Amino acid sequence: MRIIAEPERHAPFLDSKQRPYYQTLGLSGGPSVFFQTPPPRSEVPMIRSTQRSRYPNWFLLPTILIFGFLFVIPTLTSFYYSLTDWNINRRVISFIGMENFRELFADVKFRSTLKKTR
Repeated sequence: MRIIAEPERHAPFLDSKQRPYYQTLGLSGGPSVFFQTPPPRSEVPMIRSTQRSRYPNWFLLPTILIFGFLFVIPTLTSFYYSLTDWNINRRVISFIGMENFRELFADVKFRSTLKKTR
């Protein structure tokens, strides 16, 4: 069985200079077979890499916003309040730094509770 794809019967691929692309493969004991090959990758129009890399970020944006509103903002707010002497009955909030944590770890009941929960 002979398989010959002749270039005259098939339209070749053309590069930017309108030159046909053919690749000749010699088979042992048989005629040459012509295969059409696509143009080089550098000449194929593609989406720019910056556009391709930004596209998935739009799918991540809602997740990041929800995570920020439900986790990050409340966590940072509670850490800020832990560094103050905030009381629900007073309007004035004063910054006291690590004093709340020093008082907490100085408490004997708190330390014994930590020992029991290990």
